[in-house]
Amino acid sequence: MKKVMISAVLLSGVLVSGVAHADTTGKTDVTSKLTPGGLELTVGKNIDFGESRLSPDVKFAPQTINYTVTDNTGAPKGFMITAKLDEQTDDKRVLDINNVQIKTAETVVLDKATSTNGDNNGQLATTLELVNATKGDYPAEITWSVTSGRPRDISE
Repeated sequence: MKKVMISAVLLSGVLVSGVAHADTTGKTDVTSKLTPGGLELTVGKNIDFGESRLSPDVKFAPQTINYTVTDNTGAPKGFMITAKLDEQTDDKRVLDINNVQIKTAETVVLDKATSTNGDNNGQLATTLELVNATKGDYPAEITWSVTSGRPRDISE
């Protein structure tokens, strides 16, 4: 009986000892890294000026184009949006974006100062005028681009 009690005392001592010496601390390494992203432009896919009656000078109702410039460069200095017509097959069409006439050469239509990292949303006003046009369709395709910075920043 003594042996059983001594064994029980020893066994409980080991159990107590094991609980008392459990490792209750730990460490977790946390790492992170930031890398500059890019500059992206998203514009509306369609502009529909609708239909008008034939006359020597047709001015369509103004339309707007929504845009989003996403700047994840980490050092936003503003941006410039340029536009150009992919192919201008006639001189009858006058397409303006933000009061700037668009032709086949890239033209700055928006120069915006901003320090916003992330999305920059806005609208561009567009007008279309057909001068001395004949009956028919006058489709056009616009190519857009965006550049980080402003003209003064780029020239320096």
